[in-house]
Amino acid sequence: MLARRAEGEPLAYVLGHADFFGLRLKVSPAVLIPRPETETVTEAALRRLEGARRPRVLDAGTGSGCIALALAAERPGADVHACDVSREALAVARDNADACGLPGVRFFRSDVLADAFPEHAPAGLDLLVSNPPYVPETERATLPASVRGHEPGEALFSGDDPLRFYRALGQAAPRTLAAGGHLVLETHAGHAQDVAALLREKGLEDVAVERDAFGKERIVAGRRGSGS
Repeated sequence: MLARRAEGEPLAYVLGHADFFGLRLKVSPAVLIPRPETETVTEAALRRLEGARRPRVLDAGTGSGCIALALAAERPGADVHACDVSREALAVARDNADACGLPGVRFFRSDVLADAFPEHAPAGLDLLVSNPPYVPETERATLPASVRGHEPGEALFSGDDPLRFYRALGQAAPRTLAAGGHLVLETHAGHAQDVAALLREKGLEDVAVERDAFGKERIVAGRRGSGS
């Protein structure tokens, strides 16, 4: 274990677990290591579920399952679904659901970028939440070696277009959210305002940018109007 850490492998992978929102989650190189910024996203999502008796939720691009499982743990009556394009990530997420005593979370494989994604997603969602890949390829070299050399690139990098996942999610939101349902997204701090503008273009209402615990613009949220 010391040798692996000395070679730059992230501590969470060496230990095989990470803590998130009071849950101890299995992690492997198949999934991103959950971060404090994403706990702030989870808090923003929970605020938007207040008052919903049995909310229906989808975590798109679930990775380790951290957001979905935290929401399920905090809202035991919620109908929580989670998807990922990676079979390996889904296997980790399912193991975490079992280990956390949350077998009711439903996992399925789906690609957010696929045209058919809205058809695969549950309908009538009260919340669509996602922490999609958002690091531009141009920033690869600026990341710590422990991140770019060990964490899954498909979960980190957005390619040449830093907004492509947000365009897909913004397009899917009106087709998957119930009237009054919320979309909550984790974003690159440098692109939060662009994501907010994109959601407004897609017709979402009450679009807001929120800061994480470190003061960075990290969360963008919007709501499907009752008449849309």
